[in-house]
Amino acid sequence: MGLVANRLVLVGLIAIAGYLAWQHQSKLFEDKGRLAVSVRDKTAFMIWNQDIKLPMARRIAEAYERDGSQVTRFILVLDSPGGALHEGGEVIKVLQKIKTTHQLHTFVGRNANCLSMCVPIYLQGQKRLAAPESRWMFHEPISVDAHTGEKVEQLEFEANFYARRFFRRYFTNSEMAPAWREQLERDWKGKEIWKTGQQLFDEGANIITRLVTPKQLTLEPGLQRVTLKAALDR
Repeated sequence: MGLVANRLVLVGLIAIAGYLAWQHQSKLFEDKGRLAVSVRDKTAFMIWNQDIKLPMARRIAEAYERDGSQVTRFILVLDSPGGALHEGGEVIKVLQKIKTTHQLHTFVGRNANCLSMCVPIYLQGQKRLAAPESRWMFHEPISVDAHTGEKVEQLEFEANFYARRFFRRYFTNSEMAPAWREQLERDWKGKEIWKTGQQLFDEGANIITRLVTPKQLTLEPGLQRVTLKAALDR
């Protein structure tokens, strides 16, 4: 009985440790994310100006459920330094669902960032607009400690495995130009590849399908929405 009791205590301690770890992680990714949504002329603008993290996918899904019957098109406006791979994958699932019933376009504005996991999300747009001065960054996925948020060093074979899996999942079958994609895969090992929107467009990456240059994009948000709509309607 003593051995059985000890085992039950051990199982209980493991369960408690697991719960505490989950609780700690939940606090790290606290549900504070806000998605700004504006509906105008059958178009819903969804603006996300922060890390790719919880609850981004849920916020976009809520906007889709709430506003989908009023609009024919969603435009996702991004300014993000990247973030969690898992949440990014969940966001992409929601965006793919939106595309089964509506037009979906993406936009990165002047001096805005689309770094790391932001790029696969941006690539979901059927039309993908960006300002020439937008900033972009590509790098191999990294492992982060769930408790501290610090980078965890990986063995080379692990890093290569996760890099190949990420690339196949998000870039290989994307609309990224094949030659540019192959060059990226050769160049990004152990590096951060930085580009401006103008450079991506000039290099024929087919990440950005249209550069948006009007000075109006630096003015008030309502005018920016009108300008974006006009660009998409061309």
